[in-house]
Amino acid sequence: MHTSIRASALGALALTIATGAFAGTIHVAANGVDAAGCGSFAAPCRTIGRGLESARVNDTVLVRPGVYGDVDRNGTLGGVGEEIPTALGTLRIAKPVKLLSTSGAATTVIIGSADLSATFEIASNGVTIGGPGEGFTIVGGRDHGVVTDNVTGMRIAGNVVTGAPFAGLFVSSSGVVEISDNDVHGNLQAGIIAMSLLDSARVLVRRNKVHSNGSGIVSSTFGPHEISANEISNNAFDGISVAFAPSLVFRNVVVGNGRGISSGTWSPDRPPSAGPTIARNTIIGNREVGLLVSAGPVAVKLRENNVYGNGIDPGYFANCGLANFTGMALIATNTYWGAATGPGADPADATCGNDPVSTIPFATRPN
Repeated sequence: MHTSIRASALGALALTIATGAFAGTIHVAANGVDAAGCGSFAAPCRTIGRGLESARVNDTVLVRPGVYGDVDRNGTLGGVGEEIPTALGTLRIAKPVKLLSTSGAATTVIIGSADLSATFEIASNGVTIGGPGEGFTIVGGRDHGVVTDNVTGMRIAGNVVTGAPFAGLFVSSSGVVEISDNDVHGNLQAGIIAMSLLDSARVLVRRNKVHSNGSGIVSSTFGPHEISANEISNNAFDGISVAFAPSLVFRNVVVGNGRGISSGTWSPDRPPSAGPTIARNTIIGNREVGLLVSAGPVAVKLRENNVYGNGIDPGYFANCGLANFTGMALIATNTYWGAATGPGADPADATCGNDPVSTIPFATRPN
């Protein structure tokens, strides 16, 4: 009996160790020193890279307020207190760890080197960067703020991501990846690009503020990504661009972009099983058109969106809430067009494009 109890206890202990219950904490601070054995609360490391190197699987690296990465902002690493460059990024995370700040994004800044493609390269499953009140300001490198390999179990949350010449966040999922509660702005080509090479893999893009980029959020092939509850504004091109894949674009507020939401890209080598569902979004005041739907191999489902005040620029799309270029009739019932009388002249939005749109029944008040 005693032997059985002891064996069970040892088994439970082994399971506890295996699941990371004894995961440790590595400390990093602007007044730290990258000496041998650094990382304790009393003797923090100076660089995040050294903290990551010291961390074991499932450890947490806690970063105190300060400037990290390219500290002197001269575009090149190697100065006092700066990171040691990796092949692709200013920082490379190659093991499952949590990287958190102690004081939030406003006071914890990581500046990417202009000599390297990204500020962060994520090359491991199970990585967390930031959280609500625990994030970083990530200033982009030569191309991106954060770029990932095909990873799963990753979470990027609570960060400010800015200043990337290409994409703020360029994320590829091999399972499930979460991008949530970030402020993504000032990235030249796109704020967030979500993609997967597997039909079953997905990126969850939730509750982000994505503004003042080239494009806002790009939901690319091939998986069923979810773009939900984001605030997307003042992007030069598309607020949301969604590929022909079984993605869900749901409850976003899309205001003041070049175009609100557009769909249309797909790979003829891998036709999708279903098209995107675009539902219960509020799409207002976009300069060219609110919704632009192009031809593809499968239908786009539109449900209960609020579409008005779009088509501000003069020309073909003036006052156009929904443009249909699919080559067939498009169903857009239960849409609120800005007036109780349905689509039409101001204050409502109209439909346009080469093909008809079925709008009846329409909503008489916002969804």
